[in-house]
Amino acid sequence: MAKKKTVRVNAVNDVSKYLIDTPKPGLHHIPEWYKKQKNYSNGASTAVFTDNADSIVPTYKLCVPFIDTLTSGYILSTPADIYVKKAYANISIPYLSWKVDWQLLDFQDPKVLGNYPTPYAHNPNLFRWYVDWQIVTPKGYSLWVTHPSHRYDLPFTTINGFVDTDTHPNHLLLPFFIREGFEGIIPKGTPIAQLLPIKRENWELQKGVVKEGYDFVNKNIMKTYAFRTYKRLFWNKKSYK
Repeated sequence: MAKKKTVRVNAVNDVSKYLIDTPKPGLHHIPEWYKKQKNYSNGASTAVFTDNADSIVPTYKLCVPFIDTLTSGYILSTPADIYVKKAYANISIPYLSWKVDWQLLDFQDPKVLGNYPTPYAHNPNLFRWYVDWQIVTPKGYSLWVTHPSHRYDLPFTTINGFVDTDTHPNHLLLPFFIREGFEGIIPKGTPIAQLLPIKRENWELQKGVVKEGYDFVNKNIMKTYAFRTYKRLFWNKKSYK
C-alpha cells in the first residue's frame, strides 16, 4: 500500500494553537441541501422498478464525480459568528463585525482589484479571510484554494488561488466578495474555502482519435448496470483524513 501524503497545518498564533479547529476533510462539511436530496426523481431513496424503468431518473445525489467535488480535500471554516450589515446608497461598503478578540478578516484596498470583474450579484468591494494556519504540503505539491464546491448558497464568494505551499512559508489571506444586499450572520463553522493538494508536473496536450468501436462498446458497457455504473466500473476512492 502506498504511503499516504501528509498536509501539515502549523499554528501561527494562540488563536490557532488554542481556540479554533484545524481544517476538516470535505466529508465533514456536506451541506444540508445535499443530505435532504432523494436519490431518485420519484422521491425514493432506493430504486423501485416499475413497468417503465426509464421513468426512474437518478438525481445528482448519485453522481459520483459530483460527490467527489464535495468530499475531496479539506475545508477552512469561519472560527466565529460574523455579523454583516449590508451596504446602502450612502455607504457602499458592507460592514462586517464579530465579538472575538482577534482579526477574522480585513478590507482590501480597492486599488488591488484593478479591472478584475466583480462576481454577479456581489458587492464590488473586496475583503480577505485571515487563515490562522501555516499550511505545508510535501515537496512538489501545491494547494488549489477555491470557494467550496457547489456552495452557491453561501452569502459570499471566495476567489481561487494556486499556492506552492511546499515553499511558501506564510499563512494565507483569501480574497472574497460579499453578496449584494446580504445582511445577517455568517455562522461559526461556515465553509469559506476548499483546499486541494495537487502534484506539480509538466504536461503536454496531444490530439488523437477514439478507437474503432469505441461508441458501441462505451454506450453498452454503461447499460450493463441499471444505476451507479460509473462507481462500479471506473471510480477510484479518494481518502482525506
